[in-house]
Amino acid sequence: MRSFLRLCVVICAGGFPAQGVAGAWPQEIGHIQVISRAELARATQAYDAQGNRGVELDGWEEKSVSVFVDYGLTERISLTGKVNFQDYQTEWESFSGLGSVEIGARYNFLRTEKTVLSLGISAEGLGQGRRNAFEDGRPDSTDIELRGYLGRNFTFRGIPSFVDIQLARRMRSHDADQWRGDVTLGLKPNEKWMVLAQVFDGRTDIEDNFQAVWVNGELSVVRAFGPENDLNLQLSARQTLYGKNVPEVSGAALSLWKAF
Repeated sequence: MRSFLRLCVVICAGGFPAQGVAGAWPQEIGHIQVISRAELARATQAYDAQGNRGVELDGWEEKSVSVFVDYGLTERISLTGKVNFQDYQTEWESFSGLGSVEIGARYNFLRTEKTVLSLGISAEGLGQGRRNAFEDGRPDSTDIELRGYLGRNFTFRGIPSFVDIQLARRMRSHDADQWRGDVTLGLKPNEKWMVLAQVFDGRTDIEDNFQAVWVNGELSVVRAFGPENDLNLQLSARQTLYGKNVPEVSGAALSLWKAF
């Protein structure tokens, strides 16, 4: 059970860029998980303000590489850090370089055999890349996020499984604040393989008669390597399922996790 919980922490960290945060489960004291993710994403259409598809885009493409670190400081406190590098081009701008740096902490205030509740806070700044698919780069800006986590283990037809539910409020210095909700469902049929289904939902507050809404889905297959299964390879595909004032993005990603 302990090794499965540790794996859940890593898996929940491998989500949509700028939404990649650790799951509800705390990291073990003195242990580190490092997750590296490379992604290619493209869009040829966008959703309009009414949620209709069909707005044509010309040359929307993004390549990104991110590194996420999760460190167990105490039994209840985990420290997190993330650095993101971007190379993107749209009809309006292009950028290549450091996207952002994020640091944070997660406090676990309830942990039973099956259920975990945690609360996290993080700050994202530095870099000049964009932090959402619908906006331009935002240099010299800082975002503060408060995030609640609910994780639960269960068995589905004899298969060890888990669900991780997250709700976040992101306060932004230069743009409208956001609500975000993420759900991850994981199934582990054996010690070497895991399947993930994830949904990332968000919306900005209405500002100057503008609001962005997005729902992104991601499916992943994870393969563990090594005698202790501490090296994992994740292959993911994601798609924008619905939105308002956002591009309809399709992407593929390759992630590598390592436990220390």
